[in-house]
Amino acid sequence: MKITLTTVIKQIDGVKPLLNQDNGMSLTLRDVCSIALLAPDQKDEAKQKFSDYEIFKKVRDAKKEVELTAEEIVRIKKKIGIVYAALILGQAYELLEKD
Repeated sequence: MKITLTTVIKQIDGVKPLLNQDNGMSLTLRDVCSIALLAPDQKDEAKQKFSDYEIFKKVRDAKKEVELTAEEIVRIKKKIGIVYAALILGQAYELLEKD
């Protein structure tokens, strides 16, 4: 499934962009996915952590869109659920399920 990574995540008003705390720029779906995939989860074994890293590289290296499998999307959503609160999680889930 093709996922557009450049979509901006919005603040609670649904209009203003949330800002990425690392660089002060608008927070995108790429940022959310990347941060979530690289976040530690002590329950994961090394094999799963490496798989997360491989998905992260696909997301990082894609220009505007990335082709992800259903399993990769499920994994990204799981990690987003661990890392983010409802405002970001909800928007990210909608964007990942859009197509």
